[in-house]
Amino acid sequence: MHPLLELARKILVERARRTALILAAVKVGGEVLIIVLAFLLLLAMLSSLMTIAGRLAGLLKP
Repeated sequence: MHPLLELARKILVERARRTALILAAVKVGGEVLIIVLAFLLLLAMLSSLMTIAGRLAGLLKP
C-alpha cells in the first residue's frame, strides 16, 4: 500500500476512534443528566406535597 494511503487510513481510524469515545461520553453524560433531572423533579414534587400537607394540617387544627 502506498505510504500516503496508509497514513490517511491511520488518521481516519484514529479520528473514528476518538469520535466513538466522544459519542459514548455524551451518551453516558446524557443518561446521567436525565437521572439528575428526574431526581430534582422528585424533590420538587415532595416539597410541594409537604407544603400541601402542612397547609392541610393547619386547617385541621382547632
